[in-house]
Amino acid sequence: MSLKEDLIRSFREGNLLIKLIYINLIVFVIANLALVVCHLFQLNTSWMNGLMLSSNVWQLIFHPWSCITYMFLHMGFVHLICNVLMLYWFGQLFLLFFQQKDLVGVYIFGGLMGGLIYFAAYNIIPYYMSSNGAVLMGASASVMAVVVATAVMSPEYQVRIPLIGNVKIEWIALATVLISLLSITSQNAGGELAHLGGALAGYLFASRYKKGKNIVAWVNRVIDALANVFRKRKGMRVSYENEGHSSFDRMNADMEYNAQKKQKEEEINRILEKIKQSGYDSLSSDERAKLFGK
Repeated sequence: MSLKEDLIRSFREGNLLIKLIYINLIVFVIANLALVVCHLFQLNTSWMNGLMLSSNVWQLIFHPWSCITYMFLHMGFVHLICNVLMLYWFGQLFLLFFQQKDLVGVYIFGGLMGGLIYFAAYNIIPYYMSSNGAVLMGASASVMAVVVATAVMSPEYQVRIPLIGNVKIEWIALATVLISLLSITSQNAGGELAHLGGALAGYLFASRYKKGKNIVAWVNRVIDALANVFRKRKGMRVSYENEGHSSFDRMNADMEYNAQKKQKEEEINRILEKIKQSGYDSLSSDERAKLFGK
């Protein structure tokens, strides 16, 4: 099996956390390769600005998609790796307490909230308005939302940090928020403001989730609707032979898929309930593999 086939298979078979990481990596490679080509042939690179979230009102009006694209776009390799590692570590913890769809919902919600706080600050607060404008990119706000949501849901949960030992995740979340708060007048002021917006999103999600309210459900519905439209368009074809037979096969395939999906969701719910009652350490190796989609 080729490297390309291995990557495609791991993407398809991976859980939503792995898919989010892959998307960030793929966007990084494509965007930077495109920039290299543009520089080599002295082509215009202004198209990149349309993918970043600008603090300029008119730029946002003419590039509304930048509210989403910015949270998957990285130009620096170190910036990318830091965000991907944080997303992987805390994403796994997040999935111990929430569903996979909620991870995507919180990622998007955190990015939107981070972008909103950043945009509002640069158009309302005099200190930021005095600058010549700014652009925002990176998954930091989205990752911050995942970190804080996990900490709010299970503040006593401990992780081992090399050279330090066991640390409660609530202290890790508080430290990251405090660092961003103290850095909102630094050179990366826009990024730090977005971090705080992401943290607010994570807190709102987890605190409301404890009360039985899922405030990112609308994000999941939008994603499902878009996915259904894409699947329908991809599946459109003209067929003149055995039309009834193919429809019957598709119906059976759908029924089988739904049954398997339901069975998998029930198993995940059972494992999560076991974690709540007996803790993560009570899981068997098979249960841990199922929990992380391996």
